[in-house]
Amino acid sequence: MIRYGFFNSESGDRVYNADDFSNFFEGVIGDGIFKKIGQAFDTSISSDGKIIVGSGRAMVKNKWIENTANESLDPLPPEESTTRFDSVILRCDMVSRLIELAIKKGSAASAPVLTDDAQMKEIRIANITMAAGAKKPVHIEDVREDSWIHPLIGVHVVQLRKEVTISDATTSITLGNKVDPEADSIDVYINGMLLAKSAYTVNNDSGVVKIDFDFSIQPGNRVAVEVLKSIAD
Repeated sequence: MIRYGFFNSESGDRVYNADDFSNFFEGVIGDGIFKKIGQAFDTSISSDGKIIVGSGRAMVKNKWIENTANESLDPLPPEESTTRFDSVILRCDMVSRLIELAIKKGSAASAPVLTDDAQMKEIRIANITMAAGAKKPVHIEDVREDSWIHPLIGVHVVQLRKEVTISDATTSITLGNKVDPEADSIDVYINGMLLAKSAYTVNNDSGVVKIDFDFSIQPGNRVAVEVLKSIAD
């Protein structure tokens, strides 16, 4: 079946709904958090133990959500005898017709499994560690790196990603010959945290691109390199 839109209605011959409009974004903008808008849902713990989620905008199931100011969430009650790992999430509920910021309960073993089906989709923003009996979270981990979308108008982008867990101490990571340091956008993360660009140098050695760090990365650390390649029409 061919579908198309949108045209003004004449005598009721064109009837559209919210899904018709939302589905226009499919294949154009993926689900995720806009990296350059507001605080991109940056999350922290306040002095009184609340979870503070900053401003931002995101797409979930082709529908948008915008947070215009800090949003405060109460942590879930802790377990009496075990540590628990919860997650701050964005949730689109098609049945209830809402998109919300929420905290999803996990377990002592891991953060919660996210839902992604016809009725609901969840996007993880941060993981929270709730110690046994503690009224306040003891740690928060930013995990937005897996949810970024980049709103580049008029430019097609290809995203390359390399992720490694360091086994031997090193001061460099090799990216290969598919990266152009002059034209591509390169971000480096260590254990999920964005590394300042002053902490490393991107070098091109006879066509082989490497990230040379100003320090030694020790075994067990996780390094992720995200490359956005712009392709002009």
